[in-house]
Amino acid sequence: MRTVWGALLIAALGFGEARAQAGSANFERWSAVCDEVGECSAWASNGNWLAPSYLLLRRSADGQWSAHFGVSTSDNELKAIELKVIGPDGAATWTGRFSSAPDDQSMRRTSVLATSEVAVLRDAIAQGLTLGAYANGKIDGPKTISLKGSAATLLWIQNRRPDPHYPAIRRPPVASQTHLPKVSSMGDSLCYEPDLTRLSPGKILAETSCRVFEDKSGSYTTMQLLDENGSRLPGPEIEDYVEEDSYGLAGATYDPKTLTLSGSQYGEYRPGSCGWSTEWVWDGERFRVAHEKGMIDCVGIPRELWPSKRRVRVIDARAHR
Repeated sequence: MRTVWGALLIAALGFGEARAQAGSANFERWSAVCDEVGECSAWASNGNWLAPSYLLLRRSADGQWSAHFGVSTSDNELKAIELKVIGPDGAATWTGRFSSAPDDQSMRRTSVLATSEVAVLRDAIAQGLTLGAYANGKIDGPKTISLKGSAATLLWIQNRRPDPHYPAIRRPPVASQTHLPKVSSMGDSLCYEPDLTRLSPGKILAETSCRVFEDKSGSYTTMQLLDENGSRLPGPEIEDYVEEDSYGLAGATYDPKTLTLSGSQYGEYRPGSCGWSTEWVWDGERFRVAHEKGMIDCVGIPRELWPSKRRVRVIDARAHR
């Protein structure tokens, strides 16, 4: 006899009618977000910021699933982590043992589950109560993640599909880079000579790397707009970007071949595990958001796994003349 859990699971695993597109949702301890092309992420944590652990499920735009687990540990020699889904009766309904490796902060280990395991894991998650982590070495903090809300979260993701009418940005041809103005300094002794790129006739981007302190520790990047004489103009306008401090975008870079500006901002607590990362494309007048990823929960999920929240098509104007 099919249970309610089973019915939810069937829909969540791919048998159901899609009824919506991009968005975000929260169910009990679980969060989820999908972008315009159908890439989705769902995650939950143990709720302990000092010693976090998390489970992240991702569905790619082509429907392939992956699973990622991270746990806080002070055991630098930890080689493997055993995960167990505990059901309502207290027994393990699924067990998996996975290799682990240190992340960039050397405090968390991430296990990536093979594609063949993910479907089985999702089945168990939808019917389980908790996910527990076990290891021969030491794992810091609470080892369990609540699975309450996981079935509803998987069902919500199943109902998200690519939006055939999602927005587009028309990217102009790359402007000529001849006869750029001579600019040696942007007026700050802690900043280096700027790199200049003509975005459009009469609009030149000055990308300047600056030091935070005299001893050269810390750095940030500023982006300013100049005219053909090297005089400052207002901007550049960067869509949906609000500068929260005087240090601008962290690690901002501009690619003149694709007219793409990339930048990130990180949360102050456990830097690198939460924040946002955005790519903007120049449309001839301003930089518009082309792709945005972010993680509001500082639970240890590394930047490369941050959920995709927003995506816009980029159309080459020169290809449509």
